Parts: sequence; C-alpha cells; structure tokens
Amino acid sequence: MMGYESDYFFYHTENSWQLSQIPDPRDKDSIRYAVLASLVEALVSAFNWKLEQGLRRDGTHAGDKAVDLQTRPNWTADIQPLPERVRLQRNETDSAGPEFLKRNIDAPTGYLYCV
Repeated sequence: MMGYESDYFFYHTENSWQLSQIPDPRDKDSIRYAVLASLVEALVSAFNWKLEQGLRRDGTHAGDKAVDLQTRPNWTADIQPLPERVRLQRNETDSAGPEFLKRNIDAPTGYLYCV
C-alpha cells in the first residue's frame, strides 16, 4: 500500500507537499520516530530517482532538463540508530533500504520506486 501513497504524495506539487516541509512529529516512541525519519528519507531517495528518470511531479516527462532534487527535513538528521535491530520485512528476498539500515531497522523500500 505504501507504493500507492508514495505516488499520491509525488504528484502533489504544492509547496506544502515538499518532503523538506514534513514537520517533526516529535514522537515519544523511539522505534516509531526512527521508522518515520527513515521513511521520509526513503521517500526523498525514491522521489529523486523518479526525477532523475525524467518524471516530474506535475505529471510531465522531461528527459534532459535539469531538476531541483528533493531534500530531507532537517529533523531527520537528529534521529539516532536504535539499540536493537527492528525487523519490518517478511522475507529475506526483499533488500533493506539504506535509510532504514542506518537506524538499525530492516525494512524494504523498493515499493516506493514504482512508476
């Protein structure tokens, strides 16, 4: 289901929908906070991949034009790795995303890259 949400988010061009504008949830649960920060950073990576492929958030395609890439919100840099590994994937065939691994979370991100 996250693939659909990623697409929905990608095609909103309003400034308030920029990934860098996602507010800090200040979650008291350290696991949930780390997952949220990792998910936002994974979305940045996925959106930038789409933009580099020529997809634009307004639904057009621009193969050779330069584009401003997405950036993460500042608050995600402050979220530390979890002391113990948290596993959020069902099987070993899904590769874990680096945005999650750096916080000791085993979660796939391939579903964010659908086009």
